[in-house]
Amino acid sequence: DMEIKITSVMKPLAIIATMTVVLAGMKVTAFIIGPFVLALLFVAVLRPVYKAMLRKKFPLVISFLLTTILFILILLFIGWVLSMAINQTIAIGQEYGPEITQKIDSIAAELDSSSIIAAGSSSLLKSVDATAISGFFTSFIGAMSDFIGRLLLIFLLFMFILAGGPVIFSRMRENF
Repeated sequence: DMEIKITSVMKPLAIIATMTVVLAGMKVTAFIIGPFVLALLFVAVLRPVYKAMLRKKFPLVISFLLTTILFILILLFIGWVLSMAINQTIAIGQEYGPEITQKIDSIAAELDSSSIIAAGSSSLLKSVDATAISGFFTSFIGAMSDFIGRLLLIFLLFMFILAGGPVIFSRMRENF
């Protein structure tokens, strides 16, 4: 009877400990999990094209090269769209930044001169910092450049999975 109580207490602790180890492992390996999942997504999208070329009697090397070129074109298109969005965001920030700062200053001056609102209430408005907003955009751009920096890893994983994926999966089916 005593063993049942210990087991019932240990089971939730073991589950929590296991989940902690798994989540910590995912956090430590996040630099590879993200690109791996993206590579799997691209393979899932482009594999039917690859298989169709093989069914049409394209040589294996040509099918692989054409699929890889299509993948590169997709990445270039995504990069172009992201760069256009980033450039436009930077341009908007540079264009409207001084105007926003001027409007905030004029509203703060109006609040200071107003008798309805208590003196010093404009300090709340002055706490809106344009540099904090630009800091947000800077961190966003940094995250995007980090993503672009991982494109080589995504590309290599894509090629590995596209070329070796079926062999790996067939061996896994045989063993399990």
